[in-house]
Amino acid sequence: MASAKADKNKTSAKPPKTGKSNISTQLPDLERRNEALEWRLRGYSFKAIGEALDPPCSAQRAYELVADGLAVAKAEHTEKASEVLQFEIKRIDRMIAGLQGRIFVPDVVYEKASEEQKAEFDKMSLKAMEMADRFLDRKARLLGFYRTDDSKVKEPLPWSDTD
Repeated sequence: MASAKADKNKTSAKPPKTGKSNISTQLPDLERRNEALEWRLRGYSFKAIGEALDPPCSAQRAYELVADGLAVAKAEHTEKASEVLQFEIKRIDRMIAGLQGRIFVPDVVYEKASEEQKAEFDKMSLKAMEMADRFLDRKARLLGFYRTDDSKVKEPLPWSDTD
């Protein structure tokens, strides 16, 4: 119960001042934004954050600094996620390209092969097709081609068989 009381007081408590009061030592906007965001993540109110920043600012300005910090973090996260997605798609494309030699055995090679070799080619080709199908499925999921359970479609798709 004592820790709950301490946590409740945190929102009204003031973050410690840095001791810098000279205007020439003001933090640049980026640092102020990051400092405000750190204080907010620790549970301080916007009013307390504004008073603790050097120079002090209003609760509204503290809110703006925190909101800007969150927007920048979200944009950076989105950019990194996009880069990872592109990397994964290229990786899947390379894997599928590597399987094509196993899927499509040249006719010249296939015709000259013994029945045993043909059976082995067919088996290898089938396994490669199954692998390629899994890779294509993964790629489609990454690109968002499959509907999730959350998205309820109320009207039939234009290519539906029920037309």
